[in-house]
Amino acid sequence: MENKSTQAFAVALQEASVLLDDIVITKETLESPEFAETYSKMSDLMALLKLINDKVTSDSKQIVKDNFMETGESSMKVGDYTFTYCSEYTRENFDKKKFIDANGEDAYNKYIKLTKVKESIKISKDKPKADPNLIEVKEG
Repeated sequence: MENKSTQAFAVALQEASVLLDDIVITKETLESPEFAETYSKMSDLMALLKLINDKVTSDSKQIVKDNFMETGESSMKVGDYTFTYCSEYTRENFDKKKFIDANGEDAYNKYIKLTKVKESIKISKDKPKADPNLIEVKEG
């Protein structure tokens, strides 16, 4: 059973999707007195959606990280999505600009730059599997 937050989120998305079909912006729309007020409300809503997205993303990442720390499993599959924990590591890069500026006279190792890469969570959506009963007909 879905929890209250998930249900509210799904309803809000459905309502927004239905409203999108009715939106038509024209020059007259922009010139109408109601547009500025409506546009301001939309901007506020976009800011709220960003906050919601940030919270959902942050909480999801913490859950995936906690799961990794508890179980050692780096991935969690949730429906069509896979959440993957990526540990922090140090990356080695060749600083081409410094090398070129120095006309290539100094040793390669003098220009190696170590960069610490923060841990992260990758979220990917699975590609739908092809229907084996579907026959594709190509024209031409």
